[in-house]
Amino acid sequence: MKMARDNNAHRKKRYMVFCIISILVISTLVSGLLIKEYISSAKNYISALAPVAENNQACKVITKQEDDSALNLNWEQKFSEQKTSSNEHTEPKSEFVEVNKNSINILFLGIDRTEKRDRTLGTYRTDTIALANIDLETKKVKVLSIPRDTYAFVPVENKNDKINHAYAFGSITGNGPESAIEAINKFIKYDKVDCYFALDMEPVPKIVDDLGGVELDVEIDMKTHGANLSKGKQLLDGKKAFDYIHWRYSVDGDICRIKRQQKFLKAMYQKLKDDNKLTKAISIVLNYNKNIKTNLNLKQMLALCALANDIPNGSTDYYMVTGEAKYMNNLWYWVPDEVKTEKLLKLFFK
Repeated sequence: MKMARDNNAHRKKRYMVFCIISILVISTLVSGLLIKEYISSAKNYISALAPVAENNQACKVITKQEDDSALNLNWEQKFSEQKTSSNEHTEPKSEFVEVNKNSINILFLGIDRTEKRDRTLGTYRTDTIALANIDLETKKVKVLSIPRDTYAFVPVENKNDKINHAYAFGSITGNGPESAIEAINKFIKYDKVDCYFALDMEPVPKIVDDLGGVELDVEIDMKTHGANLSKGKQLLDGKKAFDYIHWRYSVDGDICRIKRQQKFLKAMYQKLKDDNKLTKAISIVLNYNKNIKTNLNLKQMLALCALANDIPNGSTDYYMVTGEAKYMNNLWYWVPDEVKTEKLLKLFFK
């Protein structure tokens, strides 16, 4: 009798194991087919990405009035001590001229978020602001860097301020990306941001190490403020790469840093393209998802990788908002040259 019970228990156990294995095998096959279908459909990046630009769902406008009514926050009172009469500004018109229906505008933000800031300040700024305009048909790319200290109208504050403060004030209520997008939309005015990708700067060294580093010719010694980078051509590991793109203590400060960031991006992109590892960006997103905010779904990110792989060499042009540094209200600002900026934006979105 006992042997019969043991045999029954053994058969049930084998049956359960068989069922579990079968489920795992079926799940793996289905997942594989789904991923294959995803990759296959994502390769048609025009159909995958064009709806993003058409719907323009990335940027729910977070106006000061909406924040006040929805969250019962009195922004004027909360930040009145930071406002000065010389910094008041009338909100610019929010009319946009959509120049190219076949293009998509992707905003890349580098956030100065760290674990230390999480424990203390709880607010973060955009150290890096870059807007990529990608023509889905011609595969031409334009990248516009906006200096973080750019003097511009910031809707979440309802005044002129450094454009990177938009994310800081927005992050207080969990609307960092939306507030940054709204400020940048006001600034560029000829078109709108379609989607965004925000990355905390803290994991950058690990990400670069995961990608195998990048070879660059470093222009000057960078040996202050925690950096230890020597001049000359070399393979930059994660720490050195972070020092290269983060250090801003040369004569031109943030402007030179932007130029280095553009140079770094060119080198890293070319390396990944040559090594056929652009899709590795997907695994990075999965590995560091807690440090990334984006409104792109997996299919759209795969489509971007496929598109990036098809972009011909020499088809990417880099621009930067020109201006001059000015000291106002006890702070340094980058004040854009209005005439040159107007011409630049028309050219950028042409």
